[in-house]
Amino acid sequence: MNGPFAAYRRGAWREALAGALRDLGVEADPAGRVALLNLAGACAMQLGDFDQAEACWQEVVRLQPGHADTWHNLAVLHRERQHPAEAEAACREALRARPDFDTAWRLLGDLLQGRQAVSEAETAYREALRCRPECPDTLHNLACLMVGAQRFDEAERLLRETLRLAPAHVLACNSLGNLLKARGRTAEAEAAYREALRLRPGLGLAWNNLGCLLREGGRREEAGAALREAVRLEPTRVEAWYNLGELLHEQRRLAEAEAAYREALRLRPDYGAVSWDLALLLLQTGRFAEGWERYEFRYRPENHRRFTPPLEPSFPPWQGEDLAGGALLVIGEQGLGDAIQFARFLPLLAARGVGHLTLACAPSLVTWMAGLSGLDRVVSGWRDGLHDPVPDRWVFLLSLPRHLGAVPTTMPARLSFSSVPSARDALWESRLPTGRLRVGLVWKGNPTHKNDAQRSLPGLRALAPLWSVPGVVFVSLQKGAGAEEAAAPPEDQPLTDLGRHIEDFADTAAIVARLDLVVAVDTAVVHLCGALGRPCWVLLPFIGLDWRWPVDGTPSPWYPQGVRPFHQERPGEWTAPIGRITWELVALLPQR
Repeated sequence: MNGPFAAYRRGAWREALAGALRDLGVEADPAGRVALLNLAGACAMQLGDFDQAEACWQEVVRLQPGHADTWHNLAVLHRERQHPAEAEAACREALRARPDFDTAWRLLGDLLQGRQAVSEAETAYREALRCRPECPDTLHNLACLMVGAQRFDEAERLLRETLRLAPAHVLACNSLGNLLKARGRTAEAEAAYREALRLRPGLGLAWNNLGCLLREGGRREEAGAALREAVRLEPTRVEAWYNLGELLHEQRRLAEAEAAYREALRLRPDYGAVSWDLALLLLQTGRFAEGWERYEFRYRPENHRRFTPPLEPSFPPWQGEDLAGGALLVIGEQGLGDAIQFARFLPLLAARGVGHLTLACAPSLVTWMAGLSGLDRVVSGWRDGLHDPVPDRWVFLLSLPRHLGAVPTTMPARLSFSSVPSARDALWESRLPTGRLRVGLVWKGNPTHKNDAQRSLPGLRALAPLWSVPGVVFVSLQKGAGAEEAAAPPEDQPLTDLGRHIEDFADTAAIVARLDLVVAVDTAVVHLCGALGRPCWVLLPFIGLDWRWPVDGTPSPWYPQGVRPFHQERPGEWTAPIGRITWELVALLPQR
């Protein structure tokens, strides 16, 4: 009987398994049989033969129902097989047999944490610590639970206690880095990640986390090196491929970014966020068929960055089928600029025979959108569109090009209106300054936008070169962030502040119609100008360039005329594009 156990101790799993199964054929003593079955199960587990391992361990608990170690082994096996309910049940059997089994308590805590049972998981971890108060692994796992519960002070205390007891606890170093990053203590976070990598240079997880931290700090070359190291060390770490793809994408290295995205999807085909970002890349490069298909992942549950609202209508979604004579509810989504950009497809629905077309959009768009050709009704919330009449189908606004098979050659270039709100026209004309060239300005976007730090100007002062052009008068269309600068501009930057008087996009449209030009960062006003066919010069960032704008600097296929792009040449550097706009203004004056 010593033969298979000796083979196990030297790592000869197959030899040990064969010997244990052989000896089981002659072993009659119950205790001896239990020992051989446990050995055979352990060997089978090492060899990846989960069926054999489970059969052996199930026979052990049949012979000895209170064998705690075997129940724990079964729990580990079920977790490996991704059967969490069975794993939890086996853990509880182990604890019923041995209430002070700290390892089983910790495993139970892990399983409970996995199903978001935070309070129960905390109880399990604290029971494990009661049984073994200074267990670094349990302290670390409880700390991770505290991070998820945003109990950051307690989490940090637990992690530092873990590292006091086990200074070489690599995962605790990595987790401390994650915590410090979440708390905005980036230098300390970087130090923690680098300590983890000093202890274990081959830890792909830490290279991935370090890469993400460096990217957020603008150290993109270092970030790229770290993320490439992560995927080299652990080629199946899907998050690292995704993060590398995002970094390359924002650097405009589109072919490399696409390759990274597709590798992530090969490893995990249902990774919604990757499909979403790949869709943006495909649309940016003009591959609309696959792009629109993957764009649908924006509202899939597996996309952790969902951009569409949760809906519970009692009628089915429209998938492009014939709706002749039927009623369709179109639901706006994402930003105001998105709604304006995609509104061009609404008249096409009317042309296809939709009997009654209702649009649900943001309140600030309702009055302006109400005049759009082909629309029967505009409401400010999708529930307001559930009657008068009751719709037959609903669809997200940004899904229309997919269902309509839209490509640049078939996309309407601008919006057409059956009626245009005119009650406010005289009011805005009276408020506009006189001059040879009237130019509207927007220098900041919504600060909650994920790329706003890159796309918005640092302030009104960045546009100072424009004031050197004689004969130009400037009008602020700025709302929200930056509006306070328009209310009190520098003395050498005279500016008519109309933004504070704007109530909705009907007002903005009335003003834009009376301006000679709009100069703006990439916000909804740009899309409004494009929809109305009004001249607009848009300042575009180098990092995180939106998918609507080609990287080569050519006009967007969405706005082939009127909207001119002025790109940053280097990340964060606005001097060059603003300088080009200044010279273009000088050249424009003689035409006026």
